Amino acid sequence: MAKKNRPSVMKREREQKKRDRDIKKTQKAAVKRARRENKSDEPGAALTMGDVQATPVSAMPSPNTRE
Repeated sequence: MAKKNRPSVMKREREQKKRDRDIKKTQKAAVKRARRENKSDEPGAALTMGDVQATPVSAMPSPNTRE
């Protein structure tokens, strides 16, 4: 059984988490942008509170975790 808490493994996992978080942020921003553009074009595509609250706050990364 290999030791999991080697520094190199921990570093790789940390970097992967950062990448995943950045990808998620950019996807979220793209969705918001698309919704905003749709909203201006057609009245039927207006944002509802359900759309805004789709992501729980706990799933969002805290702004204070940036190094």
